[in-house]
Amino acid sequence: MYFYSVLLSSVALLVIIQGGRADDEDGDKYRVMIGDWIQQAMTCKKEMDDSGVEFKLMPCLAFYEGGKDIDPTSKEYDSCKELMACVMKKYGVMSSDGTSLVKDKMMEVVGLFDNKYKGMKDEFNNAIWPACGKPSEKEGQMAYNFMYCVFKKSPMAKKVKDKFFAFFHAQQDDS
Repeated sequence: MYFYSVLLSSVALLVIIQGGRADDEDGDKYRVMIGDWIQQAMTCKKEMDDSGVEFKLMPCLAFYEGGKDIDPTSKEYDSCKELMACVMKKYGVMSSDGTSLVKDKMMEVVGLFDNKYKGMKDEFNNAIWPACGKPSEKEGQMAYNFMYCVFKKSPMAKKVKDKFFAFFHAQQDDS
């Protein structure tokens, strides 16, 4: 559990540092949103622990990063998908019953990213939502398929993901 907390703290610090100037109102909203997402992830992780679902951090990080060696249908990654769905539901971007995505709430999130990554709103409306916004699956599989589609359709989202994993791997190399 200690490593998990350190990792989330590192992610929070990275995102907060990159989030905007201290006097930037949108930067403040961005930092609050990231803090909320991290808090939701920690709450979901605790709920999973309490219900006996085993979440393995390193395989899930590899799963989230993607790559040739990852088989998303493997049962090994079910808890990774469950965590994604739980966070998405708690933040309101997935319906509470896990059957649909909530575009209005997603647009709020995208709007905060648009301040740092100009054009993100347009990309979301024109490329991401039409291709990714109506998945037929539920819960974790829907969360995974949505995120996979986003990174496939959005060069900006892929850039953000790649930047995070480059930072994460650099931290691993330093330890």
